[in-house]
Formats: sequence, structure tokens, C-alpha cells
Amino acid sequence: MPLLVLSPANSPSFVCLLAHMRQRWEIMPIFLFRKISNSAYICSNLKLFMANPKPKRTKLKTTNQRTTRTREHVISDLSVHFVEGFVYRESFTCEVFKGDYGYDLNIYTYTATGEFENGNIFVQLKASDRPKYLKKKSSLSFSMSKKHIEVWFDEPFPVILIIYDAIKLVAYWIYLQKHLRSLPNFSIANVGKSYTVNIPLTNILDNTSMQLFRIYKSNTLNQMQNVITYQ
Repeated sequence: MPLLVLSPANSPSFVCLLAHMRQRWEIMPIFLFRKISNSAYICSNLKLFMANPKPKRTKLKTTNQRTTRTREHVISDLSVHFVEGFVYRESFTCEVFKGDYGYDLNIYTYTATGEFENGNIFVQLKASDRPKYLKKKSSLSFSMSKKHIEVWFDEPFPVILIIYDAIKLVAYWIYLQKHLRSLPNFSIANVGKSYTVNIPLTNILDNTSMQLFRIYKSNTLNQMQNVITYQ
């Protein structure tokens, strides 16, 4: 540690030194003095501290403000991709809807020669890592909101509910209007905020399912003949 020989602490030279150090570097020295004569001291600089100490900087915890891609988003996209695979393998096409308005997909069908067929096949698609399987009934259950049931129930064209199991990579389906209208004494007026439907595990989504949906749509079109007057 360096030693300095200074005049007494109350001398003008020492006071000037302190003032200079404080003004230039904003530091205040603490000295240890040892008298060596009546006119001089030996001092050693023990510590420097801030004359005007600044508050310590604390590291702020940063929060991620960016949009996060969740597992729900991932399996939702996977479910659409899964269904589209069967649609395209049957030479059909589909339209993906954005927004929660009761429908996620609309499937369009074509003849064997590629001619477009009228009508729609609406799909409500739900994806889950843990669908509610009912072991005793060999089915899985799904709860639907009343506002969606009201839309589906009166829709002329088929509405197919598809539940995608993102772990087992399999999907199950049910023809909603046909199922609801087959239930004895079913009435939307008696439905609360939600209604639970059981989907048989035998209704596995595959290529055959797409052709069955096409038949459902064709049957609907045949039933519309001589009913719609376009007034």
C-alpha cells in the first residue's frame, strides 16, 4: 500500500487534496495517519468510497413479451394436417376456417372423373393429448357448448365432429345431426350451457370415412329436391 508524507490534516494543502479528489473522481479517501514529527505525518490510503454513492444496480427480471406457441397450438395444427391427409388421398379438397365460429373445415368432394360435386361437409375438429375415454362404453366423451349445438342442429349439410388423439395419432368421428336427432326426447331447449356426446371408438377416421361423409352429403342433396323453392 503506497505511503504519503503529508502535512497535518487541517492544513490547507491536505484540504485541497481532498477537495480535488472529490471533485474529479467523486471519491472520498479514508486515511490512516502516523505522526513522525511535529510538522509531518505518514498516511496510507485505506479505502476509497463514493462521495455521492450511486444506488446499486439490480438486475431486472425480464419477461418474455413475445407470442408463445403452446402445445395446444401445435396439436391443433397436427389435427388439421391429419384430417387433410385422408381428404387429399380421396382426391377431395378442404377449406380451413380461421376463428371459432363452430366449423374448422369444409370438405368438398369430386366425382371419379374429377368433377366438382355440390354441397358441403362441415367439420368441427378438436385435438387433445388426453381425450376422455369411457372404458365401459367403448367410447370417448366430448362436451359441446350450447351455442355451437344450435348452429349444428339446424344445419342442412352434414356436420362431422372429429376428436383427434395427439398421443395415439388416431381420430374418431360422429355425424352430429344424425346422432342428436336419433336421441329420444332430445331438445335444445332442455340443454344447459353444454352437452356431452359419446363417440364410439369404432368410428375411426380413415379413407372409408371420407366416402361415407360424401354419401351423407349426397343423401342431404336428394332430400332437398322439390323442397327448396328459391323464393
